[in-house]
Amino acid sequence: MDEALKLADKLLAQPHNALRETRKIMNTVLRQSASHVLDTTLAAQLSATLSDEHHQLAGAFLAGQKRARRAPDCGVLHAPSAFQHPYYPASRHTAPV
Repeated sequence: MDEALKLADKLLAQPHNALRETRKIMNTVLRQSASHVLDTTLAAQLSATLSDEHHQLAGAFLAGQKRARRAPDCGVLHAPSAFQHPYYPASRHTAPV
């Protein structure tokens, strides 16, 4: 804590305009760096999502989900709770397989 206070005193002794402009430059560099990282991350995620491997794994996952939701007694596929709406009857949320 003492070191932080010493640094604060040292910064306060500097010309205010120079300190303000330095801070603006540092913030600009940090924003550009963050923007570049986000753009690179988005490109990598898009590339991964469009890959054949992703489509195969997603298809296998969804097929497993459909098998897990199938009612054993009637062979009807039940929709997840996210699709259940209070104004629609439950029969609209199921589809014959």
